[in-house]
Amino acid sequence: MIANIARYHRKSLPGKTHPNFIGLNPEDQERVAKLSGILRLADGLDRRRSQEVQKLEGHLENDTLVLELFGKDDLGVEIYAGNIKGDLFQKAFGFGLRICEPQRS
Repeated sequence: MIANIARYHRKSLPGKTHPNFIGLNPEDQERVAKLSGILRLADGLDRRRSQEVQKLEGHLENDTLVLELFGKDDLGVEIYAGNIKGDLFQKAFGFGLRICEPQRS
């Protein structure tokens, strides 16, 4: 399972032609997809590898998880990468994902 999680957090999404994935029972396949999705998303949120995101808050709006990122500087790179790498997270958990900075007043 750990090898599958590591594989899918960086490369292609789990597929029906991947022998190591289809060899898992359905519950473990779901666990791999969810854990890989979380790890893949976290990897995107630290795209520059400089820990720019200091805090995040999440809430559900209808069928979408909204993640608000907080940091000292512009987080555009992290928002962009998180949205790109949120594909497996969305598929595994079954809801949309929107990543943004909080509205400044």
